[in-house]
Amino acid sequence: MSNTTLKVGTYNLQHGVLHRLRLTTGEVKVDLSEVTAVLREHAPDICALNEIYGNEESTFGNQPRVLGEALGYPYRAFARGIYHKYGEYGNGLLSKFPITAARTVPLCIKETDRVAGARHYEDRALLVANLDVHGQALTVMVCHFGLNEDEKTIAVDTVLEEAARTDTPLLLMGDFNITPDTVHYRRLAAAFSDTAAHAKDGQLSFPSHAPTHKIDYIFVRGAITPTRAFAPRVVASDHLPLFAEVTL
Repeated sequence: MSNTTLKVGTYNLQHGVLHRLRLTTGEVKVDLSEVTAVLREHAPDICALNEIYGNEESTFGNQPRVLGEALGYPYRAFARGIYHKYGEYGNGLLSKFPITAARTVPLCIKETDRVAGARHYEDRALLVANLDVHGQALTVMVCHFGLNEDEKTIAVDTVLEEAARTDTPLLLMGDFNITPDTVHYRRLAAAFSDTAAHAKDGQLSFPSHAPTHKIDYIFVRGAITPTRAFAPRVVASDHLPLFAEVTL
């Protein structure tokens, strides 16, 4: 079987809040046109999405479907983390290749176990999808970790448990809310390869207008080789998008 070169991406969209407008005027307006333009320009074959609404009845519509139709992605998946007054909120996946299966794995701390006085707890989710890339099986995990240490610990535990269940090449992407100097990163880096090693810069990704932290990542494992990684300096969301070129 010949090798396939893929361009993959991860982007925390903040559900389309126009970040530059919010910075300059304080107005919070949701409009997917700017992040759509970013994804159209860079055209990843597979793209992880964070902070999106995923049901038709949500205030902002089914955003994976809207983006998929606008950009020509025939295959989409969504994993709900929480449900509130605006609709179902969580992670998504856009793919040019068939998604043969997808499931949602909770990344949650029970309310009874939450630390009093800690930062805001929010139920999050891990999207686990199986893809068929020209006959080659590929597992893609899309995650968004919580802000508290116990949330991050259970998220890493869950990711590692899920990864141990698959022997296919694996992509792990998303907003991890961890920096490279943490134990959480070291645990992941021991099991996966960080594509940032192939970037010319440190891939600082947040906040987009003046990035000071690297909290978004594209990890790989198994028979998948990264060759390039980059984070375009574009202010559409509050995060920068990350892209990587890999060989499967």
